[in-house]
Amino acid sequence: MTLMGAMVLLRHELPDESAHFDWLLQRDGAVAGGTEGRPGLISFRVSQRPDQGAVGELVGLRLPDHRDVYLTYEGPVSGAPLAPGAPSGSLADRGRITRVAAGACRVLSDQPDRLEFEARFEGGPARRWSARPHLGGSGSQENAWSFFLVETPEGAILKEAPRQGAPPPQARHA
Repeated sequence: MTLMGAMVLLRHELPDESAHFDWLLQRDGAVAGGTEGRPGLISFRVSQRPDQGAVGELVGLRLPDHRDVYLTYEGPVSGAPLAPGAPSGSLADRGRITRVAAGACRVLSDQPDRLEFEARFEGGPARRWSARPHLGGSGSQENAWSFFLVETPEGAILKEAPRQGAPPPQARHA
């Protein structure tokens, strides 16, 4: 039985009025409230929407793993401590997130130097992605990764995204 995780794309609007997208991938076997294997959602900050037929290279920043609550949460984001001298218990305003797309994914490989996964946003085709640390020039950021679409194997189809609290769907092979 092949388990698949959920996937979500969030628009993150920052207090300075800039915005980016957070692409979150649930590892295989993960379930709400806990996981088998590594906990947390694989997380990337991207400037382009991967659900809208991205072609060619997509660059994103690898973020620390996010909690699974972000698969369904929309609203204000806080939690970072304020600068020294701020009142005890104060938290920084980190903006607001809104879900713009969701779907299912299957992580095939999650290594420090490589990420391979299949993803299907709701209403879209299944696609295979390959990501590697970005090797672009001296100005590139340390945690930048490059994503490339890879041909999806013939017959590999991801069914609908799992519903909250429901077991993940299985892959179907023709």
